[in-house]
Amino acid sequence: MASSVATPLEKQFSHIAGITSMSSKNSLGVTSIRLTFDMSRDVDGAARDVEAAINAARSYLPSNLPANPIYRKIDSARAPVLVLNLASKTVASGVLYDTASSIIQQKSRKSAVLGK
Repeated sequence: MASSVATPLEKQFSHIAGITSMSSKNSLGVTSIRLTFDMSRDVDGAARDVEAAINAARSYLPSNLPANPIYRKIDSARAPVLVLNLASKTVASGVLYDTASSIIQQKSRKSAVLGK
């Protein structure tokens, strides 16, 4: 898989602007390539470039592949920067939920609006 699938794809991906790293994992019947883009790169534009590179590599891939390679885009800017878990041995979960909704959530929204 490394030479017959990963190498042609990596060669095409190397022409895409804004890639900061590329790594691949190969095992029996599976190749996974991870591309990381510069933070200034538009996610949708990068996805279009990846799709075009996959299409350009298609003629160099084995003819007996069961399906075209697929890709998945992940926008790290949409990932949470904080996950908060509230637990208590003395306060009921409903009270914790209300506290989180009325105090913590409201303050985080206000900070987001103010840019703090």
